[in-house]
Amino acid sequence: MNRNLLILLATAVLSISGTAKADFDLKSYMELKEHDAVAESLKYYTTGVGRGIFWANARIGAYGGKKLFCMPPKLALDEGLIQSLLHQEIRSPASAQPYADETPVEFIMLVAFESRFPCS
Repeated sequence: MNRNLLILLATAVLSISGTAKADFDLKSYMELKEHDAVAESLKYYTTGVGRGIFWANARIGAYGGKKLFCMPPKLALDEGLIQSLLHQEIRSPASAQPYADETPVEFIMLVAFESRFPCS
């Protein structure tokens, strides 16, 4: 695929907003992450989603709600950890069932946090 067309496609996919489709499916993610032209943008996107999941969980806990997951206190939430969690969950799902192509990557990330850092 032409590099400019690929960049245009990835930009369109990443910038789509609206009520009809606001998530990023696994099939698109797996296809686009193989292209250097968009891999870095995908990494930024999924890292941002991971940080959002972390802060939403912290907010739930701060207001006395039951947290979705409990990270070890000294573990740094950095890009490498977030990417590792996502890729591990894709390769080896907590449910032991492979994810369907239509599964939102954002959902997979939430499951990754919940399954890798359960609360006791």
